[in-house]
Amino acid sequence: MQKRIRWGILSCAKITESVIPAIKKSRYSRLVAVSSRDIDKVRHTAKRYDIERFFSSYEDMLDRDIIDAVYIPVVNNLHYKWSMEALKRGINVLCEKPFTLNSTEARRLIDFARRKGLLIREGFMYRFHPQYSLVRSLILSERIGRIKSIYSTFTFMNDDPDSYLMRSAFGGGSLMDVGCYSVHLSRMVTGREPLSVYATSTGRDVDTTMIGIMRFEGDIISTFESSISSFERHLAIIRGEKGEILLDNPWLSNKKGEVTLETSREKKIFKFEKIDLYRMEIDDISLILLKKQRNNFDIYDPYKNMRVIDALKQSDRSKKPIYLRHNA
Repeated sequence: MQKRIRWGILSCAKITESVIPAIKKSRYSRLVAVSSRDIDKVRHTAKRYDIERFFSSYEDMLDRDIIDAVYIPVVNNLHYKWSMEALKRGINVLCEKPFTLNSTEARRLIDFARRKGLLIREGFMYRFHPQYSLVRSLILSERIGRIKSIYSTFTFMNDDPDSYLMRSAFGGGSLMDVGCYSVHLSRMVTGREPLSVYATSTGRDVDTTMIGIMRFEGDIISTFESSISSFERHLAIIRGEKGEILLDNPWLSNKKGEVTLETSREKKIFKFEKIDLYRMEIDDISLILLKKQRNNFDIYDPYKNMRVIDALKQSDRSKKPIYLRHNA
């Protein structure tokens, strides 16, 4: 019986500096290969992290029949292409967010993976943080009453004018890079899909800052700010009839965080230490592939998130609210 899932990494993007150690620390995974179009970079990466094999061609790594799963952190406009290439070869996929450029691509990938009996998932590692188990518990126990509003922000300053983040053809912009977290959080916390959305942004080729509004069933309104051109800030507030839950570190794993519960009767602060969310994400996928646990996530979740992102983009272009139907 197979004891560990054999992983490969397609690209030596900066985020692999977090994912490579996560795979190597996992009890259920083995990192066997890494690939990059830059031979010097991939050779250095393989030597630095003691990775068994390295390739200067993505295709070469995928064709060798040496991996069970691949992590894909390439530029956004290449997510669909390389995820599909991996699936066609019978390889399970963890694709970095945003999943694809649009919901049509997302649906094609998931449908294809399903037909092939493969797992494909979007890399939202933040949801594995134990603070969200606490948040769910506080909401279900009605400590803040019925949810009325959600506010979240994920902003930072991109100092590189030549970055793919500044080019729409590459799937850049603040919504695709960090606003996707706020969309996902709102859907996860409410357990629902938005009925309508509205967005407005600044920027030329891409949205460098966006303000978005999502309206959910039950008179819940979620607002968010995403930016790649402003002071760095991470925050989420879930406000109910009787109180609110504030997360001062809703997205990242490389620093400590606090969850504050405040009502008219109490104020409690729950502290969380740094935690390797990437390892938790890798462990979860590997355990599923080893058939040691069930997949507890909706396989169509990436498609549903991209549908909302599509609608927010449409609203931003048209300057009108967009109403969504969720029977598709």
